[in-house]
Amino acid sequence: MISQSSVYLLDALRCNPFIAQSAAKLILNTNERDNFLAQVRTQQTRRETPVLYLAKDFNDERDHLIDIVRTRMQNGESIGVLFPTNRLIFGFAEGFKKAGIEVEKPKEYCFSSNAPKLLTYHSSKGLTFDTIIMPRLVKRSFHIDDEEQLRKLLFVGMTRARTWFFLSAVEADKIPLLSIFDEAVLQHILTKHVFSDINLTTQVNNQDEADDFLDIF
Repeated sequence: MISQSSVYLLDALRCNPFIAQSAAKLILNTNERDNFLAQVRTQQTRRETPVLYLAKDFNDERDHLIDIVRTRMQNGESIGVLFPTNRLIFGFAEGFKKAGIEVEKPKEYCFSSNAPKLLTYHSSKGLTFDTIIMPRLVKRSFHIDDEEQLRKLLFVGMTRARTWFFLSAVEADKIPLLSIFDEAVLQHILTKHVFSDINLTTQVNNQDEADDFLDIF
């Protein structure tokens, strides 16, 4: 049986330093964190920091998601878009289709193609992509009360990326765990972009948000 620390080491070997150093913020045990970072490749082939985007609302987050996917596809990168549930996957697959972006969902994966793959966090284990995108990091997307379990999910997701990852959430409804990356921002290993407008009061409409994955456009 592979220990948790061994899994951390295996994940470290797959991703570049910016990704690994950001993901390491999710490891609470100091020894495991140090061991994880000690295994990271020393050569940084790409000077692009991962991004955390805090959006104004769902529409704003959606627009950024579509732009990011299109840009990475143009770069010829393999892309994994991770969601906590299959229900979200199938809803967003329809949204991408309406936007003119062909994606692959469960039972359709063809890893010889560069079509973006929509997966759950659990089904992404063992896979790697050039780019990993983790949208909808909002409270209502995760029915998890155990913070440690949520840490593990995010860690698994981030370490699927070989070169870059993009995290996003609606600022007013983001999961509290995202604050753990503030230190990474200060260390310039992760970039945070926050929608801000001093004249805007953002409110989360639960009814509208309940159907956001079915009505992405």
